[in-house]
Amino acid sequence: MSLSVWVRIRLPLVIFVAGAALAIALAVSARQEIGRSAQARFDAAAFDLARKVEARFDDYIAVLIGLRARFNTSEPVTRSDFTDYVAGLNLASAYPGFQAVNYAPRILANDKQAFEQQVRGDASLAAGVASAFAIKPPGERDTYYPLVYIEPRAGNERLIGNDLGAMPDRGDALEQGRDTGGLVMSGRKVRIAGRESDIGLAMRLPVYRPRQPLDTLEQRRSAYIGSVGAGFSIAGMLSDVVGAPAARTFRLRLIDAGPGKGAIGTRVETRFVTPTSFGERQLMFDSGALAKPSASAPAHSLERMLGFELGGHSWLVEVAQDENQVFGPLDRAIPWFIVFGGLATSMLLAGIVFSLTTSRSRAQVLANKMTVHLRTSERQLEEAQHLASLGSWILDPQTGALQCSDEARRILGFEPGSSQPDLPALLSRVPPAERAAVEEQIALASQSMERSEFEHRLCLPDGTERWLHVIAQSAVEDGKTLVRGTVRDATRPRKDALRQKLEYKIARLLAGDGRAETVITLALEAVCTDLRWDCGALWSVGEDGLVRCTAAWHANDIPLAVQQFVSDSRLLEYPADEGSLGRAWKTGGIVQIDAQAAPKNFARDVSARQAGLTIGVIVPMVITGSTTALELFGSNPYVVEAETLESLRVIALQIAQYKQRKLAERSLRFMASHDELTGLFNRAALQHELVRAIKRSNRHEKQFAVIFVDLDRFKHINDTLGHGVGDEMIKICGERLTALLREADVVARFGGDEFVLLLENLSSANDAAVLAERVLACCAEPFMIAGRELHVTASVGVSVYPDNGGDAEALLKNADTAMYRAKERGRNTYRFYAAKMNAQSTEQLMMESALRHALERGELEMHYQPKLDLQTQRIVGVEALMRWHHPVLGMIPPVQFIPIAEEIGLIVSLGKWALEKACADSRSWQEFGLPDVLMSVNLSPRQFESRTLITDIRSVLENSGLDPSLLELEITEGAVMANPERATQLLRTIREMGVGLAIDDFGTGYSSLSYLKHFPLSTVKIDRSFINDLSQDADARALIDGIITLAHGLRMKVVAEGIETTAQFDYLRSRGCDEAQGYWLCKPVPADEVRNFMARHLRNQFAPTVTA
Repeated sequence: MSLSVWVRIRLPLVIFVAGAALAIALAVSARQEIGRSAQARFDAAAFDLARKVEARFDDYIAVLIGLRARFNTSEPVTRSDFTDYVAGLNLASAYPGFQAVNYAPRILANDKQAFEQQVRGDASLAAGVASAFAIKPPGERDTYYPLVYIEPRAGNERLIGNDLGAMPDRGDALEQGRDTGGLVMSGRKVRIAGRESDIGLAMRLPVYRPRQPLDTLEQRRSAYIGSVGAGFSIAGMLSDVVGAPAARTFRLRLIDAGPGKGAIGTRVETRFVTPTSFGERQLMFDSGALAKPSASAPAHSLERMLGFELGGHSWLVEVAQDENQVFGPLDRAIPWFIVFGGLATSMLLAGIVFSLTTSRSRAQVLANKMTVHLRTSERQLEEAQHLASLGSWILDPQTGALQCSDEARRILGFEPGSSQPDLPALLSRVPPAERAAVEEQIALASQSMERSEFEHRLCLPDGTERWLHVIAQSAVEDGKTLVRGTVRDATRPRKDALRQKLEYKIARLLAGDGRAETVITLALEAVCTDLRWDCGALWSVGEDGLVRCTAAWHANDIPLAVQQFVSDSRLLEYPADEGSLGRAWKTGGIVQIDAQAAPKNFARDVSARQAGLTIGVIVPMVITGSTTALELFGSNPYVVEAETLESLRVIALQIAQYKQRKLAERSLRFMASHDELTGLFNRAALQHELVRAIKRSNRHEKQFAVIFVDLDRFKHINDTLGHGVGDEMIKICGERLTALLREADVVARFGGDEFVLLLENLSSANDAAVLAERVLACCAEPFMIAGRELHVTASVGVSVYPDNGGDAEALLKNADTAMYRAKERGRNTYRFYAAKMNAQSTEQLMMESALRHALERGELEMHYQPKLDLQTQRIVGVEALMRWHHPVLGMIPPVQFIPIAEEIGLIVSLGKWALEKACADSRSWQEFGLPDVLMSVNLSPRQFESRTLITDIRSVLENSGLDPSLLELEITEGAVMANPERATQLLRTIREMGVGLAIDDFGTGYSSLSYLKHFPLSTVKIDRSFINDLSQDADARALIDGIITLAHGLRMKVVAEGIETTAQFDYLRSRGCDEAQGYWLCKPVPADEVRNFMARHLRNQFAPTVTA
């Protein structure tokens, strides 16, 4: 090469080499930056997938936690409760991976046989399964953990009874869960029936007794009662974690890395870990196995491994993605573009220099090349603008002519090839509310040389809405002022920000404590205002299956037809499977409504079209206990983007969860103020209502009444027929009382068998009396319960405000006092409160207190009244009668203190003492030398119902040494007729002991002739009321004759009590009465006196005409 040639090409060559080196360096740097960006995107996607896997585990564990909470209540969980609860979870659709949910209690060896017998008697199990139930495998073990509840039950019956503790791979896990209180997992393959190739997991949670401390290991072991568990398919659980579009590019694998490093019950959240190798047995899930068999593995892929710890196991998540999906064609081409572009530019510059240094003749050739280069640059500029969504424009402020780049035309919505746009055409697409501001910004830019930057919305003819970021600045060219600018499509970031702001606003609204309807209406207003809908409504499905509008909102500046449409919506109700709402709930997806094309068979969509609404969207949401849907309508064309739909789904879920929370709060408030059995107000709520009633009464100067209702004989029914019958009677009675009252009145359950009625706005006290009569009548109506017709009556007390008390406590206390006076007057009646009742109540309280200590203080004593044989005129027996000698009140008759003893529960102990004292005195008379006499002792009805009566009689006879044939027990007609079947068995047992039985006061109670035949009685006592009327009342004489004849016919002895005259004595003797007692013979006297009386009578053969 000649020197002249080298001189000419030296500079161009240097320029070319330098340019090429720079281009290569830039290409390498760009390739590295693209690789780092792609790796970061892949890492973010891998981390997101791993978190989804962990979240899916949490979702399934949450089901077990909820199931455990069901067992952590004071009420036992039956098989039907378990079945209903699991059915309510809707596992098949909400959690498709679940195969079975079960419960295994802890059974000690001593309880095994009783437990197996209990399960065999379970009527909810199939007969074949129940009868053959036994804990498997057989063998003696200290503790058993049998599967007793399992759902679905079909196909799993053979598992019922399997002892989890006997399985080598389950026993240790159960103990770990028991000792730590945490979740334990099997971490191994589990065969699933019908899909043996599937891989599954078993997980369990311990269940402890409620309200037990669980802080230490010993406390947890002591409180442990069993565990809830589930088996689930890993493929079923994770099949949808990788969405359908992502499944074509991502490969997700779940690996069991063995026991976790942390303690059971602790967890380590997802983090990146060093890749490790694993075996086939450790692989739990591979999304690649779900792909089509024809799909081939990529030659090169990006891989990351992440790990988390849960349920005592370490879990690894391996995510892989084909490099071809991570690096797009543009990413691969950009470095080459830079290299080739740099080489071309370097070559071009070198050529230019070479041309300039070689010959002027090539200037024209150079100009042509520069023209080509310019055009190429312009094309590259356009491509760059398109990639950056950035367009450029030039505006002539005077003519309004607008020159736009191709990208600017696309952003502004002007079709390519159409006529040149102008400023008025552009402003026509700006919303009217923002048009003036845009014009002002452009005018400012044209009048000054300063840069102007602003944003505005643009509505395209197809309904699409865009947010534009505009930069404008004026410049002078050829003496003419022009405005140059750029326009960038900022729709996505702006709408994302607006959606986030809206979701935050909704969350703040729903976190408040306002009225639910007001809060939801404000939420609808926020949604419609921010997303520019004309109206919105929230629909809910009620318990009756009908859809109703919970809340609705509409803008103030909309046509009257739309406002009427919203008003009609508030009154509308229809079946849940009808129309667009029904379609949304059926599919579970968002439904978009084209009102113009809506079918005519659904009136609501037709009404929307008639109101001028053209487009709508329905977002359904179904969660536990709540089925709702968010409905929005608009009159302007509106393209609802996928991101907006997802935001609406989030908002609908927030509202549905808010409604669920409000329902839970309302339920808790109801439980706090209402009786659990009847649903009526409880005592606390009654106090609150009384305070409010007092304020209303003072304001309106109106009286109100407090009516205290107590059911008579309810305790007897409750004790005899069981609490189930008693509870049902209380519920029916509550319903009857509620039906009697006006809507503004109040009925509350005060406790047990007591109710309180609050009757306001009384014209007079007679209004309360009328209601009291109606209360007595409704309580006296028969109760049909469990096939039995039961009867009760009520005692009612009434207090009136302000006459009978100035506060709630006084009104209730005085109404209660009046009710007890009604009971004392024979029950089944009512009494108004009077001030003197308090004094009587105070005296009764004093007597109750003194009576509780009367026995230990020796204030009680036994008196005895002799009984005379009317034929032989010999003393043949005595009746024992209790007396109370009070140190202050003196001698108190039985008629005063015996009812009190029965009411406060002392009668059983007093009756036992009386029996012991009477038998001891009778024995002492025998030792004194008196002939044997029959000792008659009264049994009260409460004593007759005592379960220890037979034991007490045997004990007294053994301790006293009295011959059983010398003891006779007197019972009333009411005591035996309360429960004839039990009475018959009890009386026969007493008669078999050799003790006599007398029916006391015959003729004053049931007077049933049939029971004299069926009951093993030995004596009938004629009541003194018949003896008193003997001389004046022929009917009384006829009754006495009939009783004597009937008793003798049944081989029973007849005793007449209350004889006070000789005429009475003679008449009874002439009619064949066997024995008599009364003041004519001797009044009741202490033991020593009656002993002396019987001794004198024995010596003197006491004549009937002589009195003691």
